[in-house]
Amino acid sequence: NENHRTVGIGHLLDGSKRSRASFKKAFPKKNYNEYKKGVGKLTQEEAQKLFQEDLPDYIKQAKKLTGDKFDGYSNNLRKNLISATYRGSWGQSPKARKLLTEGKFEEAATEFLNNDEYRNAVKLKRAGIRPRMEAVAKAIRDEAVSKEAVEVFSTVPADDPIHHVMPTGWEHARGTLGMSGVAYFVGKWILEEADKGAANEKIIDSVNKKFREGLH
Repeated sequence: NENHRTVGIGHLLDGSKRSRASFKKAFPKKNYNEYKKGVGKLTQEEAQKLFQEDLPDYIKQAKKLTGDKFDGYSNNLRKNLISATYRGSWGQSPKARKLLTEGKFEEAATEFLNNDEYRNAVKLKRAGIRPRMEAVAKAIRDEAVSKEAVEVFSTVPADDPIHHVMPTGWEHARGTLGMSGVAYFVGKWILEEADKGAANEKIIDSVNKKFREGLH
C-alpha cells in the first residue's frame, strides 16, 4: 500500500483491473490515471459513490481471505475485516488470518499490527491509518470475549428465563448476530470487564449472576 495513493473512503489506486473498473463505473468521465498521480479530489458524495461500487467486491474478498468462519464472527469483527480488506491490510496479513482461524484472537490482533504500514504510518504522513488498524485489532480481541459469552450461554438450559431477556429471544438473536448473538445480552458490561484486564474465569463466573440480577 505504501507505493499507491488512496482516494475517497480508502479506495486503493493500485492500477488493478478491479480498481480501474470500479472507478470507471462510478465516474465515467474522470481520468483514473490523473487521480493515481495525486491530481484531483473527490467530494464526500463522490467518495461514497465509489465506496458503494467497491463494497460488494470487498465483502466477497474479505470472506475469501478469512475463510469459512467469516460468517460466524460478530457483526463488529466482520465489519472491521471488510474495512481492512478494503484498505489492503487484511490481504497483507497471512499470519494474522491464520491465527484468527485457529481462534488465537490475542495473537492475531498483535500480529495484524506487526507490519511496516502500521509502524511507518507517521513517517509516511499517513498517520490516519493507525487508529483504523487499531480498531481492527481491538475487534479481533473483543471477539474472544464474544466467543466466551456464546459458550457460557450455550450451557444454560433452554427453559431458563435468561433466554428471554430480549423480547425476540436467544435463538433469534443468535441467528441474526451469528457468533456474537449472546454477546448482545452481555452488552457493554462484559467488554468493560475485559478492558479492565479481568480474567476470563471471572467473566464466565459473573455473566449469569449479572444477568439474573437484571431480571429483577
